Amino acid sequence: NFKVKVVDDRDNKPIPFISVDITSGNTKVQSLPTNDAGEIMFTHLAGKFSVVVKEDNFANYSNDFDGTAIKEMLVKLIKGGGLKGHLTLGKEVTLAWVSLQPGNVNLPLDSEGNFEFFNLLPGEYDLSVSRNLKDGKNQMEKIPVRIIIENEKTFEINLDDFQKNQTTLDVSVYRDGVLSTENGYLNITDRRGQSVVASAITNGKYLVERILP
Repeated sequence: NFKVKVVDDRDNKPIPFISVDITSGNTKVQSLPTNDAGEIMFTHLAGKFSVVVKEDNFANYSNDFDGTAIKEMLVKLIKGGGLKGHLTLGKEVTLAWVSLQPGNVNLPLDSEGNFEFFNLLPGEYDLSVSRNLKDGKNQMEKIPVRIIIENEKTFEINLDDFQKNQTTLDVSVYRDGVLSTENGYLNITDRRGQSVVASAITNGKYLVERILP
């Protein structure tokens, strides 16, 4: 048998009636709720697994264990931190969203260009912005700033600040000295080799209107 107890990291009080998953790779092996004491007993776990807890009011939790060696685990859930920001959307934008790495967490911007993430694990993240335009084109830009998330704090960012000194790049693709009519893909990387702008090219031409410094 393998016992799990789930508590709130702030006061060590048990958290009752939340789902605890036992996984092996991407496969869910068992999933049961905690009792009123925040405890749960799993059976027939002889091997290496992960304890995963996803609860709306807390940051996601995942921890590996060996069922042949460990028979009890105390899970302390933290509130996590937040990230909120704003980006002014032009009339040419039909849809925009922001992405966080690691974790590949995506969130659409609302009609006012605002977004807010909740219950993020503390740590450093990369933030990027993607747009779908009315002309069918799409754009992706990596924001050149370190996003540091701290527990129970909110990191605020105004993405408009990063558009003040942007560079415009007019891209044309030629084949044998003639402007190509083929479709392709444009990827601009920074000095570390990480993608900062990615977009499709139609009929051999593309105007990159926003390259962040």
